[in-house]
Amino acid sequence: MTASSGGKAGRKLRAPAAPGRKPALSRNDVLDGAMAILDRGGHSALTVRSLAAKLGTSTKVLYTYFSNLADLEDEIAARLIAEVRPLAATRRQTPREQLVLLGLDLIRMHSQHPYMRMIAGPASTRVGGQLLQQSLAALIAAGLSNERAWLCLEILQSMAYNRGMEVHRLRSGGRHAREQFQALLAQSGRHSPIPVDSIDTKDFRPERLAAFHRGVLEPAIDLLLARSAA
Repeated sequence: MTASSGGKAGRKLRAPAAPGRKPALSRNDVLDGAMAILDRGGHSALTVRSLAAKLGTSTKVLYTYFSNLADLEDEIAARLIAEVRPLAATRRQTPREQLVLLGLDLIRMHSQHPYMRMIAGPASTRVGGQLLQQSLAALIAAGLSNERAWLCLEILQSMAYNRGMEVHRLRSGGRHAREQFQALLAQSGRHSPIPVDSIDTKDFRPERLAAFHRGVLEPAIDLLLARSAA
């Protein structure tokens, strides 16, 4: 899936530059700049003025791309949700593995972009609904009832959100946060305790975190699927 909201985020609106003038911005330039501000400073850091300053343009120019800040934020949320891989009956992985991968995608999204729930709107809600409907259809095709498939996806979303936000908080904390991260590693059941002072940014690399998260996601998904088969 591409990172776009109904094709809008990927649509280029670049005009030819006049001699001696800066090239016109594209819609993607505006989205990228806004996301960079959100990722660096959080939700409160993004204003039309801060975005105009970052892009070296005027607020008037920005309003030619988006009617208001809420619409811009909503399209960023839609772009991020569209990067999440939905379940599909045509994929080679088993439903179990696809659920694990979906959980990992959601954890990554929330840990890297913790402002997601604050910027969501109608466009991102539609993209998220499409993701859920496609995943639901794949689980039903695999033999789950509609009710059980919904329950699996609801629980997975909740787990992924909570774990993603926890990783974001721990990543930006001090010694106390490192102690909590040590407990998080132990919770996965796959890693022996390690000295708190030895925990550093290496432990938050995507490949390390994915292994830790699998240790929590897999038994939970196994339990959900086992109950579905009962």
